[in-house]
Amino acid sequence: MAFRDVALEELLKLLPNALLMGQGASDSIDDRAIPANSSQITTVAIRVLDRESGHAELQWLSRLENHPNIIPFTGRCTTRDRVYLVSEYFNNVTFYDRLTEDLTWRQVLRVIAGVASGLAHIHAAGLVHRDIKPQSVIVNQDFHPTIVDLNLICQEGEITDVQGPTYGYFSKEDVNEGIAKPSQDMYAFGIFILQAVMRRQQVFSTQTPVVVPHILDSMQTAMTKRGHAVDERLMMRGCSPSQAKKVTTVALQCVQVVNARPTSTQVEKELKKELKVLTILHV
Repeated sequence: MAFRDVALEELLKLLPNALLMGQGASDSIDDRAIPANSSQITTVAIRVLDRESGHAELQWLSRLENHPNIIPFTGRCTTRDRVYLVSEYFNNVTFYDRLTEDLTWRQVLRVIAGVASGLAHIHAAGLVHRDIKPQSVIVNQDFHPTIVDLNLICQEGEITDVQGPTYGYFSKEDVNEGIAKPSQDMYAFGIFILQAVMRRQQVFSTQTPVVVPHILDSMQTAMTKRGHAVDERLMMRGCSPSQAKKVTTVALQCVQVVNARPTSTQVEKELKKELKVLTILHV
């Protein structure tokens, strides 16, 4: 991403109409109090990071070209103890919130295909997202998805720990390796796909998390009964039996052992092919 340097004075002018996120968002900028958000329309989002974390994130983000499915950070401002990243403000809801709505198959497929495209772009830059989940993706009224949560992104091969990624979106094998790999994102994306096609907000059926998310057990039960895991309501709203089986198979492949998982590019290609089928059929 190409960052424009934003002067401190310009940043202060943006603050009254900005959504502040991250570390120290309620603190001060160089000892100047951040004004409270006014009643005016929010125009930008400003991510607040400590200097060390901010410079690391800038290093990774600068390697990403603008992509339609990844939030664009357009400006940066560095002070003595903070880094501020400025992006467009998206007044949309997360895909997690929309899972409770009466969705069509086209809407669901458009979201998962778009997220796959964003992931493929991240992986092509030699980076790993490390926190793909429905809460990390916002969707607009046309169900165009945008990956917005990039705070755990890191370089492929970097040593990591289990403290970062959300529980339920990584396998025990990934934890034991302790090294950031695109295959870890693919496991998380497999869970993401299952949540989308099964219309499940939760990956666990109890309040106590376990190593293997319960949603995988639910998938196996559904496949035994119907040959796929797609929710019956989506079957009545545009999903054919063949597409249900294909997308379920993609999700299943993503949650296999590390070496058996497909790449994000392979998954993107497969999902976009299925989306094209809907366009041809005018579904």
